[in-house]
Amino acid sequence: MKIVISCAYFSAFFGLGFCLAIIGPSMLELSEITGEGLGAMGTVFTWRAVGYLCGTLVGGQAFEKYPGEPLLTGSSLLAGVGTLFIPHCRSLVSLGLAVASQGVAMGFLDTGGNVLLLRLHADPTNPSAADPFMNTMHFFFALGAFFIPLIMDLFDSMGANFSASYTLTGCYMFSVAIALCFLSWYVWKTDFYVEKQKAIAVETVGGVFNADKLTSASSEAATPSAASQTKGKRRFSEKLLFFSTGALLFVYVGAESTYGGLLYTYVVTNVGFSNSQGKAVTSIYWGMLAIGRAVAVPLSMKFTPVQLLMLDMVGCSVASLILLMFPQNPLVYWIMSGVYGLSMASVFPTAINAAAYFTTVDGPAASAIVVGASLGDMSIPLGTAVLFVVWGGWSFPAIMFSLAIASFFAFLVMVFLGRRVQQERQQNTSAAERNGLEMASV
Repeated sequence: MKIVISCAYFSAFFGLGFCLAIIGPSMLELSEITGEGLGAMGTVFTWRAVGYLCGTLVGGQAFEKYPGEPLLTGSSLLAGVGTLFIPHCRSLVSLGLAVASQGVAMGFLDTGGNVLLLRLHADPTNPSAADPFMNTMHFFFALGAFFIPLIMDLFDSMGANFSASYTLTGCYMFSVAIALCFLSWYVWKTDFYVEKQKAIAVETVGGVFNADKLTSASSEAATPSAASQTKGKRRFSEKLLFFSTGALLFVYVGAESTYGGLLYTYVVTNVGFSNSQGKAVTSIYWGMLAIGRAVAVPLSMKFTPVQLLMLDMVGCSVASLILLMFPQNPLVYWIMSGVYGLSMASVFPTAINAAAYFTTVDGPAASAIVVGASLGDMSIPLGTAVLFVVWGGWSFPAIMFSLAIASFFAFLVMVFLGRRVQQERQQNTSAAERNGLEMASV
């Protein structure tokens, strides 16, 4: 049954990719129906980022206090409604509100999907048990983001109105909500997560873990989760670990959005690409990102999250350095855009897996991590665009290389703090064992 539940989460993240990538290719049409210039239309992304941040903040607490599947159901419904309204807005304000509501739903889905998948595959004897499922879920997210521009182009070739792709996306999110609704009923009817806790307690050797103490237990039951009852006992080193993971994703998500959003403009205005070539090289970037997330699934079974992140960081640094060294070479951008996308692919899910590898990631922890990603998505693309205008096109490869170095530094800090958390846990376990032996001898 865990596979069926996982597939439901995968389908939600596939739709999340649709929602993320659908606005960019339709900016000209949205600008026309609202009567606003492209400069003003840029605020649409800010509206969505703000909504995404709010959804992330609220979702982190909600998924600790209330059953998870009903929250995902409501989030999918809201995402569908917001998406359906977008192409029918006739003013910038109404468009901003529709996009913000979509962003709130996306923030809920992102936070909830990550938390619930970790809980579903929690195994105290194997901290990496959820890694392949996490990478698969984020692969479906990238796959959705890759397919929706192709679907929109297909509708255009058929002479359909640009709103057709929004209708398709909205209906898809409604179908996801229906599937999650049935899943919510099954989880409630069978006490699925309660039985899962009991099974883990029985399978764990020596009785070190039990269903009452397992912090990865589900909040799908009617009562608050164990994690929500113990969240006040987080050590300071654990909080620093979550903060550093959020800092890594702050830089990573900002770099991912910046490269995908400004690559077309840079290669057309500074490298000599035609419009069609600019779109093609952008498609290569997103396509390789999707392929990279698929490749990361089997790799996550052979390597630890830290090892995978090290490979990603090296790949991003090398690709961005070559882009900086040859800023006007067309062949370099054809090749390195694919390498960069491939290296960026698994950073997000692997960073969350790495945090879970060192300690338990509950709702508030996942919220804090994803908030960092949301802030990066909100600020770094905007700041890069401003510098692109003020300093000129040469700043684009320089900024991408700087972001790669910053990501590498944040990764090293995260690993250092994670090792520290592990050491403290081992020390506490040893002390508890000694106290137990002393009490037994008395």
